Amino acid sequence: METSVSSSFQAGQGNAIICKICQKQFSKYTCPRCNLRYCSLACYKGHSLQCTESFMRENVLEGLHDLHATSEVKEKTLDMLKRLHFDEAGRSILEDESLATCDDAEAEFEGDEGTFFSNRTLQLIAEGRDLTLDELSEEERKAFMRSLAAGEVSHLIQPWNPWWLNPLAKTVSITKQGSRLVQPVHSSDDNHSRQPEISRGDEVEEVELDFSEVPAPPSEPLSPLKKLTQKEPSPLLPVHLSEVIYAYCFTLRYYNGDWRSEPLEATLAFFSVSHVMGQAAVPESVGVAFAEALKTVCSPVFKHAGGFAFGLALFDDCAAVLQLGRACIICALADLRRMLENAKRDLELELVSSKKTEPVGNQESERGSELRVSSTKLKAGPLAVKTSRNTTKIRSGRKNEMMKIEAGLRKLFFMLCWTNEQMDEVFSSLAALVETEKARALETRPSSTLGLVGMNDSKPIKERPLVQEIA
Repeated sequence: METSVSSSFQAGQGNAIICKICQKQFSKYTCPRCNLRYCSLACYKGHSLQCTESFMRENVLEGLHDLHATSEVKEKTLDMLKRLHFDEAGRSILEDESLATCDDAEAEFEGDEGTFFSNRTLQLIAEGRDLTLDELSEEERKAFMRSLAAGEVSHLIQPWNPWWLNPLAKTVSITKQGSRLVQPVHSSDDNHSRQPEISRGDEVEEVELDFSEVPAPPSEPLSPLKKLTQKEPSPLLPVHLSEVIYAYCFTLRYYNGDWRSEPLEATLAFFSVSHVMGQAAVPESVGVAFAEALKTVCSPVFKHAGGFAFGLALFDDCAAVLQLGRACIICALADLRRMLENAKRDLELELVSSKKTEPVGNQESERGSELRVSSTKLKAGPLAVKTSRNTTKIRSGRKNEMMKIEAGLRKLFFMLCWTNEQMDEVFSSLAALVETEKARALETRPSSTLGLVGMNDSKPIKERPLVQEIA
């Protein structure tokens, strides 16, 4: 009996295949992909990286198909992605560690069923894909846009660094006429270390390199004030200028430095904060002007901007721009003009488009013609009449916005010409007044930021009709 067993064992050993990896042990397993025989897990891991990775990937994907998009799964997935990124790069994605707040931002991904990420989307995230809006389902896109509109994903956006805080802004120079300097061509590599070259002519004061971080000044020389008006400029112009700069800083901060993505919306936001531009107001002191502007920044319209703290920080931004002097203030005002010009262009296109789609009856009535409809034709019902009235109302509102933009462009041009003829000491004194108003705002801060009206001055702001908004 023992002889029989021993013989069969030896026969089995003779038929056994040696492990193709280590060439030492008998093979016990077969790779499901390449059919290679191996003896142990260690040999399997070392025989082919392609086989092992594809096998593990398939197992992970099969497991993901069985997962439900619960909050627990979502949390584990995000933790895994953060650990993976840290292992590969040795640091977080953003320098400000904004990714570390993902666990506290579950509201971004919250939907009616606990999450707006489907299993398919979670699978793409696990694969390391960068998703676009087109790859999301209709429900996912709607939920994401709601979160975006509510400001719930704003902490994931890298903050913009204002150009007026850039050290290069202190070196910006323009001509005496307020336009761009002639740029020299240097062949050496030390262009940024060269000192300004002084010219003897009247056209150019000094030659400075063009820094892309700072908005460009006007492309054409500015007109002298005496060519625009025979009267003396209003003594309130410095007050109005400071309020306009405050609203400009707000607009750029609010749109993260990129007003070009939505010039019309950015212009309307600017008009909301700047009562001088948007409402033809005539504040008689820096305190009154900034109290109204701060009240608007703290209003529910801009509730996601940052409230009182954000509005107070804009005082520092405004003072920083004023401290930079004539050249940078002209660059800021020129940037504002470009924003309004782009908004005007977009609004004109919108008005033309709405004119084409407007009912024929409205077009005829605007031209003073009578609409004659045969009794055999279908008559417009209540819905058509209501739609026509809504269209007319929208067009009327857009026309009012166009009037504001055109008036704002005229006022900005006058401010540019006035600013160009002032000494830097004027703006330094104005910056000191702004800093004083910031300190006063801190001292008199009410319990509710909505009660900021008149906190620095009891006088109401005077308003003037837009038709007088010329000089």
